[in-house]
Amino acid sequence: MDRAGLVEPSTREAAPDVVAGWDIDAMDRWTALVSEAVEGDRLVHTDLHGDQFIIGADGAIHVIDWGWPAAGAGWADTAFMVIRLIEAGHSPGDAEALAATRPCWTAEQDELAAFTAFVAGLWTYRAVNNHNHGAYRAQAARDYAAWRVGVAVG
Repeated sequence: MDRAGLVEPSTREAAPDVVAGWDIDAMDRWTALVSEAVEGDRLVHTDLHGDQFIIGADGAIHVIDWGWPAAGAGWADTAFMVIRLIEAGHSPGDAEALAATRPCWTAEQDELAAFTAFVAGLWTYRAVNNHNHGAYRAQAARDYAAWRVGVAVG
């Protein structure tokens, strides 16, 4: 994952209501830590959601559509799934509690804060600029970041 700010300048101008209530400078400080936070030697999918799994006749689960593979921390894909669980209606606390049942969930609090700030910014930027990311997905990422980092959202 490359470092990116929570909101690019064009997003601030295009959708000030989306970022109203956010401390952008604080979120930028968190995103500056993301590269180190997600560093790892595991193969991560980075786009896990319900449509990325096939269950075989024998019950084996296969992960498909590896369009964005990367080396990263073992907990990264689970963190992406936390966002998807929030998108599906779970609270951030409940979604993280489910993640905590996985042996790979070894992320430190600061690593999760950096990750959530980065993903919230990236997905918000893409949603505002119509890059095939829905506003609902960006909202779920912002909800997780707000909960994780303690940012009050308007």
